[in-house]
Amino acid sequence: MENSNNIEQRINDRLQSDVSFNFDKFFADAWSIFKKVTFLVAGSIFVLAVPVLIVYSITLPFMLGIQSFTQYFSIIQEDPYYFQEIQQSPIYLLKQMLVNVIIALLFAPINAGLIKLCRDADKTGEVNFGTIFKYYKGEYFGRLILAVLITAMVSGFLNIAFSFIPFVGGGIYMVVVLVFAILISFVQPLIIFGNLDLGKAFSLSFKIAGKFFWPVLGYSLLFGLLTGLGLIACCIGIFFTAAFIPVCNYLLYKYAVGFPEDEETEEVQTHWQEQPPVA
Repeated sequence: MENSNNIEQRINDRLQSDVSFNFDKFFADAWSIFKKVTFLVAGSIFVLAVPVLIVYSITLPFMLGIQSFTQYFSIIQEDPYYFQEIQQSPIYLLKQMLVNVIIALLFAPINAGLIKLCRDADKTGEVNFGTIFKYYKGEYFGRLILAVLITAMVSGFLNIAFSFIPFVGGGIYMVVVLVFAILISFVQPLIIFGNLDLGKAFSLSFKIAGKFFWPVLGYSLLFGLLTGLGLIACCIGIFFTAAFIPVCNYLLYKYAVGFPEDEETEEVQTHWQEQPPVA
């Protein structure tokens, strides 16, 4: 874990330097890590799918304003467009935001655990399923929860705000949320790797993402597309291609911010031309 003062200074230094996001190296690193973590990530999704389905099954009547699923199917038969219309209302969007916030808070530490899993795979080559859930306890838990709460509520309120704009509101919302997601993409790594407080993590994430906006956007869209390809395999493949997301998040942090222990290792390694010949 890096000292918070040191990481802020090092980030400022790197922002002034020529940081390279070489595609060949980035993708080679991503593929190497992906092969080590994909089955663990898939396993975590299978485990988490059950509580997510339970939460949605319990809250769906609340969001749609119905009493039971029998009433749901009855309304569909009588008016197939009823629920499409209600899903555009601010009341529904507010309820949806509350449910999404609850789910986001329940699983807030998971994404941080997945990023740490990728770090372990990259640094030591050894991965452990328990790493995915390690941030449900310890000093980072509160900050991770608050970070997810802030981002989920901002996204939810933006969704409600743009719902009042006819025709183009949905499209504008998608663009704004995408930009917002890019700007906060370094928050969780800065918390777990840099031990930064919440305010500093957000401010530095905005600063880093602003500097490297186009590489971060490009790689995020590319790896999002690779993840989406899993839907082709009867939707089951998404459980395995989903590992591309935390792999991308981790590598963006590694390339943009880096780890001092990696830099120290590179410095002490002697170039092969400088090594004495082997007898």
